[in-house]
Amino acid sequence: MSSREAYLLGEIERLQAHLNAHLLDEALHGHVNRYQPAQNVPRHGEGQHTNRTVVTQFLPATLFASAVGAPSLVDNDDNRQSWALDPASDEGVSGAWAVPGDWVAATAVNFYIVWTVNSVNTGNVSWRVRRSVWVSEGQSTAAAVNQDATDAALGVANQEVMTAAFASTPDAAGERLYIGVQRRGSSDVNDTLNSDDAQFLGVLVEYTRDE
Repeated sequence: MSSREAYLLGEIERLQAHLNAHLLDEALHGHVNRYQPAQNVPRHGEGQHTNRTVVTQFLPATLFASAVGAPSLVDNDDNRQSWALDPASDEGVSGAWAVPGDWVAATAVNFYIVWTVNSVNTGNVSWRVRRSVWVSEGQSTAAAVNQDATDAALGVANQEVMTAAFASTPDAAGERLYIGVQRRGSSDVNDTLNSDDAQFLGVLVEYTRDE
């Protein structure tokens, strides 16, 4: 054995003896294992905010039914259906929406009326959202709130128009909102699109969800 080999063997034996003494000391005196995982450290996601995203759902005209007056469900260019709401009378439709389970509590839900005109005429349409309160089992579905808005036709045939938001905040996920959408053609002087039906395409719903 060379002198270098003898030196290295001696160093290995010295380190092994030191390690054995350290392990023995821990066993005799009950020292905490230095490799023990840290305590009270939250796992991934615990006590932390999840990502929040604003999402939209579209409720097409076909999910609504005639409710006020005599609106007609018409086909347009074989690719969309709409409720034709008359300028000379008050006409409307009704539907419903349920709050999804991923909705973030205490955040508002926005509803937008989506509509169009099948001509290049301009003028205003007076809209009313007539709705219930947010309903769970055992609560009334009767209309309780009116929210009104006036929106202008764009002067371009078949161009989609969307009203400002009608906002409301549910109490809990799973609740339902019973909603009526009306054109106030005869009862509001602000409705000036006098020569055309307003074509109701649906309602866009916007809410905040946890991911």
